[in-house]
Amino acid sequence: MCMTSLASAEVTTVEPVANFTANTTSGTAPLTIQFTDISTNATSWAWDFDNDGTVDSTEQNPVHIYKEAGTYSANLTVTNAVDSDFEVKTDYITVKGIGTGGLADTAWPKYQRDLNNTGQSPFKGPQTNTNIWSYTTGSIEYSSPVIGENGTIYIGSYRNNKLYALNPDGTLKWTYATGNMITGSAAIGADGTIYVGCRDANLYALNPDGTLKWKYTTGNFIPGTAAIGKDGTIYIGNFDKKLYALNPDGTLKWTYTTGGSIYGSAAIGTDGIIYRKRRQISLCLES
Repeated sequence: MCMTSLASAEVTTVEPVANFTANTTSGTAPLTIQFTDISTNATSWAWDFDNDGTVDSTEQNPVHIYKEAGTYSANLTVTNAVDSDFEVKTDYITVKGIGTGGLADTAWPKYQRDLNNTGQSPFKGPQTNTNIWSYTTGSIEYSSPVIGENGTIYIGSYRNNKLYALNPDGTLKWTYATGNMITGSAAIGADGTIYVGCRDANLYALNPDGTLKWKYTTGNFIPGTAAIGKDGTIYIGNFDKKLYALNPDGTLKWTYTTGGSIYGSAAIGTDGIIYRKRRQISLCLES
């Protein structure tokens, strides 16, 4: 009698689980990011770097360059012979604009935010109309708020001549009394110094604790906002038709006389050229 023995192999079926990391999640455009797959039981990968429904890469550990400012969600879908799985990290990547130059690296360090005066934020604004808090100052007619590195909000008053520093919860941190009305917004330097112009013809440089660092007296009142170059030079227009360039220590670097009074803020290009508008005439200066 002959017996035949049959052996059967048990096949284990394991579903994949998607997951990934990135070497950084924020920075200035163009932002290069190395994505690393940490999924389990995966044999193929499909990356969607902005979660728009289009596969951008099928590599396991791809590198992607985000060229535009914005907040991005990243999606990884993995598969094997058994099934598929996906992982979406919502608002995972934050890409900032042109760079801060000499400005503080904060959400909104000056009027119109950046050195190009784009007025564009890489962050999402409020999705509802809920009022979180309000604070009553003397009078705000022209100035816009700016935000420091620790979340402090700075806003100038037109009627009582004060610069207000408010905590993120809306409570008062300090005030600084200038010699006249404040019409322009403050600008925050990379070292935290707050620069604000005034109708008393002074540009004030204040420490983050609200004490005076220095002030520079110009030829007439300052209606606009300072711009700060990557070397720390402060540029401010004046009603006396001059554009002033000041060193970080408050000494004069140079002036340029235009044909009329200057309002608003200068814009600084990536090549260091300064663009300034006075009334209907645009100016272009090398820094």
